[in-house]
Amino acid sequence: MKIRFFAVISLLVSLNCHADIQALLVGVWGSSEDEGKTFTSFDEYTKKGQILSWGYLAEISRYFELEANYKIMGSSPYYSCVEITYSSEPSLVPAGVKWCDEIVYIDAERFIYKSDDGRYNTLYRVSEFNPAPEFRDKL
Repeated sequence: MKIRFFAVISLLVSLNCHADIQALLVGVWGSSEDEGKTFTSFDEYTKKGQILSWGYLAEISRYFELEANYKIMGSSPYYSCVEITYSSEPSLVPAGVKWCDEIVYIDAERFIYKSDDGRYNTLYRVSEFNPAPEFRDKL
């Protein structure tokens, strides 16, 4: 555990500016229950500070689409602050909702963040070998 903790601290210290973290975020990330083998939803971070999210919500047995703006804030710890600009499911996540997640760890393959409810979440980079389905209406 100490080695992993040291690695996380070392990574965050070496990422000394918001641009470094944003550069690592750009691309498609997937939510997975099996360490990135299959995905239930996707988040595409763009260079322009936008997020396109889509996938399947088992809780309501429906597909969803979200659009948001994000900005990297803080310094050790860093935060990804998000504002929803469009939601296909406004009763669950309406436009205008804002929050910030603490960036715990990020590299080329994994993005671990701590949500405001204290839960740790891991997203996995979607590769060309396991591509995400297209977002229906890309910005």
